[in-house]
Amino acid sequence: MTANDLRVLRAVSEACEKFDGFIPHGPRDWMAVKRLRAAGLVQYHGEAVCQDCDTEAHRFEPVELSAFTITDAGRGAL
Repeated sequence: MTANDLRVLRAVSEACEKFDGFIPHGPRDWMAVKRLRAAGLVQYHGEAVCQDCDTEAHRFEPVELSAFTITDAGRGAL
């Protein structure tokens, strides 16, 4: 697991405590999510509302984007 994978795994874990799941933003997040899913550490949760997107298109309205949650194996890896 890379340092980036671990960063995202921790972020997924923290997001699950407060939100419907972790929404990846940017290529580094997506690269880590792809590897973590392949390892069975996170799972696709469906679409979740992102209210803090920082792109111009999303700045004033919540949007739905892919969200991911941690699995039991992911918790064990932390």
